[in-house]
Amino acid sequence: MQLFQYVKLLYPEFEVSKTKVHLARWNGKDNPLDQYIESKFDEWQSYQTRKNFERKFVISLIQAGRSGRWLFAGLYISDGCNSYEKNGKTKYKYNLVKVSSTSEYEGRLYVYSAYKARNSYPEAKTLSEDLAIHEITPQKIGFKKFQSYKTINLTRNELGKIIENDLSSWKFALKSVKGIYVLTDTKTGRLYVGKADGQSGIWGRWCQYYDNGHGGNKGLKEEFNITNEERLNDIKFAILEVLDINSSEEDVYERESYWKEILASRITGYNLN
Repeated sequence: MQLFQYVKLLYPEFEVSKTKVHLARWNGKDNPLDQYIESKFDEWQSYQTRKNFERKFVISLIQAGRSGRWLFAGLYISDGCNSYEKNGKTKYKYNLVKVSSTSEYEGRLYVYSAYKARNSYPEAKTLSEDLAIHEITPQKIGFKKFQSYKTINLTRNELGKIIENDLSSWKFALKSVKGIYVLTDTKTGRLYVGKADGQSGIWGRWCQYYDNGHGGNKGLKEEFNITNEERLNDIKFAILEVLDINSSEEDVYERESYWKEILASRITGYNLN
């Protein structure tokens, strides 16, 4: 089903001809998905450099990860704006009133769009044959900003939400360091110690695990080379040691060997070397 049709079912007063769509993207300063997760999105989007919301309705979509994937942030009624001066320029503060009948799907409903134009404020009629509903997740997205390497303890499902939505604070933190990590099989208690020694850091390595469940490791392939998502979600991800992104492969290998020995992951875990 197309998004506008679904919104019309939820809120019969909705009219495509009276609607602007806000395609909220990275603006060079803020990631709108981070703003949404921190419950700041409504306030953030109300400030505009132009009169972008001069229609009765506004549907807000936030770019979520790969191109064409958007998260539904809400349906709003635009109730006017106030102008103000900042740095010698006129700007606008909109009063956007959220429509409660669509709130159940905010942060849960994802659509795909073939729209390629850079205009972030198209009229809804431009997208009237687009925005097909792709997924409605059981829970609203709610990850906070990255806090500390020491406190990471993620299931594969949680890691997937971070990767799929390309959460900038997590991506920056994990991509900026190499390191040694541990995967814990919570079903058996067995461990796998691994290293991230590429230029994409821990982020790049963990993306591989999320893609296939085993990251190409022989010991994990034997156990997790499967398509059973429930079993794959028995894996939890944590970091043992953070290393500088410029660390040599030899240094990273040495630290990995140290942790394998300390945790006996060659004897009781999934490490085979």
